[in-house]
Amino acid sequence: MKQSGYRTTFHIYLIFFLSLLGTLIAVCYLLGILITAPNPNGKNVRSDWAKTFAQDFSEYIIFINGSPKIEQTGIEILQETHVGLQILDAAGNEVYAYQKPDNAQGYYSNTDLLLLYQTGHFDNASPEDLTAFIGIITGNEKDYAYVLYFPMNIQKVTMYLNGDRFAGGKKLIILIISILLTIVLFLGLGYGLFITKAISRLSASIRDISGRCYLPVKENGVFRDLKKA
Repeated sequence: MKQSGYRTTFHIYLIFFLSLLGTLIAVCYLLGILITAPNPNGKNVRSDWAKTFAQDFSEYIIFINGSPKIEQTGIEILQETHVGLQILDAAGNEVYAYQKPDNAQGYYSNTDLLLLYQTGHFDNASPEDLTAFIGIITGNEKDYAYVLYFPMNIQKVTMYLNGDRFAGGKKLIILIISILLTIVLFLGLGYGLFITKAISRLSASIRDISGRCYLPVKENGVFRDLKKA
């Protein structure tokens, strides 16, 4: 009886839930290493940290005598994060730079900027640990583009989804979790019904023994040791 109880408890519940838990942990781990990356200071951050940084950096760009400059706070942030900067005018010429990489160009055509925006790299010779993000700022009724160079290897992945069915990442995550929970629920119910039937057959065999009308049964399943006895 103890052996059967051991098999019933651990085989049905412990192994099932440990397997499920291990699968969930593995999925979470894989997602975690994909959506996080170490920043220049070695701290793990979300992979879109560089993009958000680039979008917010425009508040540190000021204009003095019609020329774009960086506030002292912005310079300190660039120094702390080891991020390089270029500011380009509407023609693509560099008008300001701070600790930019050695292979950064002094002039960018519209095609260069488009490639830089899409891939994060200005040419095939770009180092793998350097990714660029572009922002736009307007001053004195003139448009400028600023390029921030992050010492990080970030891959820009574009996905094309059905706009009628996909409204945001949160809904997709909730949908996936709901499907997983539904699958787990039905698997649990199915396994529970299987065990219930097995116990019912075992109970019927015990009643047959007490009534001296027991017929041999196949010795299989999680209760095969009891059936054999």
